[in-house]
Amino acid sequence: MTSVPAPEPEASGADASALPPPEEVQVSAARPRLYALVDSAREGTVTVLVKRARGRVFRAALISLELLDPSARARLPTWPSWVRTEARGKLGDLISAAAGDGHSPGVPQVLLDRADTAPLAVLVDAVLVSPGNAPVVVPAGADNGDAPSVQVGDTARDGGQLPEPVGAPDARPSGNPGHSVASVADAESTADERPSRPRATEPAPSPAARPGARPLAALGGVLEQALASGRNETPQEALQFGLTALDAAVGGLLPGKLTLVAGAPGAGPSLLVGAAARHTAFTCRRSVLYAASGLTREDVAMRVIAAEGGVDYRRLRQKQLTDQEAQTAAEVAGKLQQLAGEVWHIDDGAGLRASDISDAARYVPGLALIVVDRLQRVPDPLVPLSGRDLPAAVQSLAHLARVLRVPVVAAVDTDEANLLAALDADVTLTVTKSGEQAEVSYAERDFGVLETVALHADFTCARFTDAPAHQPSKAAPANPRAPQAPAPPGTTAPGAPVDLSAEDKLLAAAQPFTSGMATGISARLKGALSALAHGRATESGPELEGLRQAVEDLAVRGPQVPETDEGHSLGAALGAYVSARRAATPQAPAAALRAAERELASAAAPLLAADATAPLSLAARSALTALAQALESGDQNALDRARARTAHLAGRRLQLDGSAEHAQLRTALTAFGTAAAIAGIKPVSAPVAPTTVTERADSAPAREPIAEDHASGDEDVSEAFQDGTVPPEDSGNVRRGRTYTFFTNKIESAVEQALQEADGDVDAAINLLKRKAVPDAMALFKLSRVGATYEHSVYPEPLEFLSKPSQHESDQIWEGRHKWRNRALLTAVKNGLQPPLDVTALDTNAAYLSAFKTYLPIGALRHHTRGFLAKESGIHRVDHFEWRHDDLPNPLGNRVEPGPYLLDEATVRLLIRCHELDLSEPPRILESWTSGGTEALLEKFRRILNEARTKAIQEDDKVTEEYVKAMYSRFTSTIGESGKNQELRRADWVHIIRSQAFASLWMKAHRAYQEGLTLVQVSGVDEIHVVGDWRQIWNEGRMPKEIKQKRLYTLGES
Repeated sequence: MTSVPAPEPEASGADASALPPPEEVQVSAARPRLYALVDSAREGTVTVLVKRARGRVFRAALISLELLDPSARARLPTWPSWVRTEARGKLGDLISAAAGDGHSPGVPQVLLDRADTAPLAVLVDAVLVSPGNAPVVVPAGADNGDAPSVQVGDTARDGGQLPEPVGAPDARPSGNPGHSVASVADAESTADERPSRPRATEPAPSPAARPGARPLAALGGVLEQALASGRNETPQEALQFGLTALDAAVGGLLPGKLTLVAGAPGAGPSLLVGAAARHTAFTCRRSVLYAASGLTREDVAMRVIAAEGGVDYRRLRQKQLTDQEAQTAAEVAGKLQQLAGEVWHIDDGAGLRASDISDAARYVPGLALIVVDRLQRVPDPLVPLSGRDLPAAVQSLAHLARVLRVPVVAAVDTDEANLLAALDADVTLTVTKSGEQAEVSYAERDFGVLETVALHADFTCARFTDAPAHQPSKAAPANPRAPQAPAPPGTTAPGAPVDLSAEDKLLAAAQPFTSGMATGISARLKGALSALAHGRATESGPELEGLRQAVEDLAVRGPQVPETDEGHSLGAALGAYVSARRAATPQAPAAALRAAERELASAAAPLLAADATAPLSLAARSALTALAQALESGDQNALDRARARTAHLAGRRLQLDGSAEHAQLRTALTAFGTAAAIAGIKPVSAPVAPTTVTERADSAPAREPIAEDHASGDEDVSEAFQDGTVPPEDSGNVRRGRTYTFFTNKIESAVEQALQEADGDVDAAINLLKRKAVPDAMALFKLSRVGATYEHSVYPEPLEFLSKPSQHESDQIWEGRHKWRNRALLTAVKNGLQPPLDVTALDTNAAYLSAFKTYLPIGALRHHTRGFLAKESGIHRVDHFEWRHDDLPNPLGNRVEPGPYLLDEATVRLLIRCHELDLSEPPRILESWTSGGTEALLEKFRRILNEARTKAIQEDDKVTEEYVKAMYSRFTSTIGESGKNQELRRADWVHIIRSQAFASLWMKAHRAYQEGLTLVQVSGVDEIHVVGDWRQIWNEGRMPKEIKQKRLYTLGES
């Protein structure tokens, strides 16, 4: 495929019209060739990149900067800019942005070599490019910032305020269409680009007579709108921190406001802004932009996991979690991925500036909250958000909040009063900490400190929580004239019955204050009442009781209310609310638990019957049956075990359908889980003693095979891998007389348990074990690593080229998968130049299991340009590789596009081996991302599985053989980005293992070629077709080093 060079400026119009149009390249083909296409554009070649999506075709031309007309070239700094490595992964989005939507012009996208370097080329709407010599004219409307803007460079570094954008997501002010939040260059636009200010001697035109000017609003209209909103609508819910007392005091994070969370180093302001992000993303399910200055995305992820899962943050960081803690962390990570995988967006780029945050905000769909973690008091030339630049940065963030109409909350690592006053944020929360006790003072601009709230500093888990009951918040003095609510001894227990009539009357009395029509109550009381109203409207579940308790606590202290009819009504309603709450008979946690488990047993009974039409999984069936039997027998020990198992079941994502029976079970399970948590029941995932499932013998139908469901999420790790026993020191080194019996015994126990649960049905047991294959393989892998001399990284910082752009797209790594046929031989046979040939199709054995013996990177990958390093492993960008042997498969597989390529370690080592065999030139490595590497990471794991597989084959044990196969194949396929394995995230390992399987097949094919056999076909990871006596090379069998014959056929036979 060739692209047509752009015409020289002196070409005539007739010559230009004779030129063919630029070649079009689909985005999938352009992405791996982007470096070469950009270089061609710099030399004058025009290429049209094409993307098809949502029934539309987007075309953007990649052109030289020299083709732009002078006016467009002058506006280059205002357009979004992308480093080439980043642009490759987002190329489809850039084409859409540059091409526009057919109604408004696209926004040109500038490509750079590296940040802070001169532009290389630019993507523009293809319709703007003509085959003639006319310069490309970009309409001024293309600068309006409607497209995502992630421009490189600090456009507000001099402290200038960011200009008003036209492309704000929710509120788009009508003004100069050249304005852009991403740049202050437009703030210096010339007079012909901006309406001039009326002179003093000229009458000012009316708003309607000033086209293009900023809109003016009449106060009367605004008042009418505000009053109408207050009468007819529920106040919009502000985002919150998820901390009851603090949210009640602050009243939420309001759209258009900047909240500064200040605290001395070590006080934890970063953890408080993190709480706001977690509550917004995980509870409200709304989009968050988390701008991390000084933190990496891995730091952010670990803090989130620690805070949400109650995991020790320090041990999590040091990779020193116990197995149970690691399992908890993995489960939390999985749940958070499901809850907020698409709504939490992290920007942890180096040199983060306020303008970068503004640019990135345009790229987040449905943005609800911007979090900045953090602003640094001590100046640092490598940290733009620090030192003397803080006032300008805070002004830019405040302006961004107003423009986008979203709350911005930023942490700053100082509590210096003078500096905080100079920063002049809308709201300032100042955190102080002493041990595990913390206080947050709440202050507003123009009003000063309004309230101080007590919190509990749980820094072990990187979070704040609500303070215990003995640590009350410091409220304003009570009003002696306010109606006093009765305060009998004791407090209302959580979960007490609720008098909804009293609550309804209270919310009705509070409505004038929560809507803004009436004033005179504290911000804390207003926030608590607003939160309670929203909780009732949205049925917030467990959070609702906390909101009720907060309102009651405030009412007991007799809050100040105004001397108006509305104030008296609210005071009386508060008193009545407390009386109703105190009059309710609290239900003890034990009684609530007994009621919940009886309700659950009743809901589960139809589904546990032998003739149930919507059967449960074995795990759910076993746990619920154990609970029912324990309730019937009255055995307290059995009941305690059953409660623990059922509590674990209640916390899992069961695969339930929409039937009435399953809906009732889901509701009952949720209620049981809440009651169990209040009662202090600790979930346990496996039974302590065997539990049998009884069925009626007279009506039990023949057991059907259990359907294999790879998506099932309610199967636990097999009991054999849960005992926590550490492998003995003599396990694993066969060469020193040690064996793998400890590990293979666990595999045998898992098989026996599955056969027992399946009543001896082999197919049912196999399907059950396949569903357990991923957690069992991970448990076995962890056991195989006990006593290792080093720890591998479990969740290294992800690299963009290792991430899939979407579920249906692949990442940028090329694997040498084979799909080769000997074309010359096939043609000769077809044309009668070669007599018919007898061909044997051969299969290799356990290809992926054998591929576990490969060089894998131990830690996170780091970039370098030092070429190939024998003791390291990772990903390499390799220049074009030539292969000139028609009778041997290309080690790069069926790759036809020219390089450079992103190749994994196994493929690069195969290319080096080809050079050592004098078959090719050595690979030219342009750059690499590697870590220290070793072949031993999976070696013990491989030997354990191989020993179990060998024994199963020798004993004709189909169940164990299929179980082991599922473990090693699904281990390989799920340790990348799969949602079925949350315990290990190593996409680089996935590529290397798979490519090692392809490389091993290539080496077998080359050996056959060297021994004089003729290669006919090499496919996938395990298939070779040869002509000749292959038994002179390999033994026939099913072991990894053996080959089995698949079929015989004659090539050229009519």
